[in-house]
Amino acid sequence: MQPARFTFPYGFTGMIPSSEIGEQALYISTLLAALSLGFASAAMASPEVIGCKGDLTKILEALKPLEPKPAGPMRLLASRCLPILHGRYPVYPSPDGRKAFTSHPIDGLWVGSVDRAGANYTFPMHVFTSLWTPIVPFEWLPDSSAVLGVAQDKASGGFALGGLQPYLFTETGGQTPLPVLTHPNGPLDDIFWIGGTGLAFATFGTRGSYFRPEREDPHPTIALVDARAGRVLDAVEIATIPTLPDYRHFVAASSRVDRSGRVRVLTAWRPDIWMLWDQGEKPRILPIHNTIKHPRYTLSMD
Repeated sequence: MQPARFTFPYGFTGMIPSSEIGEQALYISTLLAALSLGFASAAMASPEVIGCKGDLTKILEALKPLEPKPAGPMRLLASRCLPILHGRYPVYPSPDGRKAFTSHPIDGLWVGSVDRAGANYTFPMHVFTSLWTPIVPFEWLPDSSAVLGVAQDKASGGFALGGLQPYLFTETGGQTPLPVLTHPNGPLDDIFWIGGTGLAFATFGTRGSYFRPEREDPHPTIALVDARAGRVLDAVEIATIPTLPDYRHFVAASSRVDRSGRVRVLTAWRPDIWMLWDQGEKPRILPIHNTIKHPRYTLSMD
């Protein structure tokens, strides 16, 4: 039986230490691992290594921790080394498995083909990152044609000069601006994509201390937006939500679109406050009682 090949999110990503693959690891340090689904025996061949340079024996040794444990019907099938100048940051393959992106706070956004002969491009920018969440402000479109993301004009010291501007980024260097997202209570300061369609959970007027000159934020606001259409679908001032703390205590968000097309967002705030927001309804506090400092969680598909 010919095994099926697929990559993260159905598989996973891993990193080969530079000492394992030689000097060129400074330029080829990020590895995509693919799993095969089939009833594989322990005697099956070693994983295929694609686009990697250096000592093959050392590379295969470095791949061993990526094998599924305990052994079962899935095995590590192949790995690809990508020409990314910065490593040790998560890699996000496209839905069709043919492209990937990764971002670095200083070096910018890299978008490219998983084949070394394919196109790739690094967008030189100071990538916007949220202080407390592991979520990056980039997401593949469902058809894998481009990456949804944002960029921000910044001063030499890293302070913001304006709000976030949504874009579409491609592996050939295309950077297409989307409509500016605006709200009377302030510029776009945070965005968390929902499913790659352009829908997002966003905040306006919440990061005034990161601007120079410093900006006052009298009415910090959370919102549900459609970035591709440039529309704010729903918005609520944080101060109107009972018991919700200052936005500086926000730590995480997870979102889904339900069967009816409505957005549902679950957010976590320090200390141990969880807010659920269904589009068209008022946000409400839930008694979840999880005191993890920086929780990582996701809503179920339903």
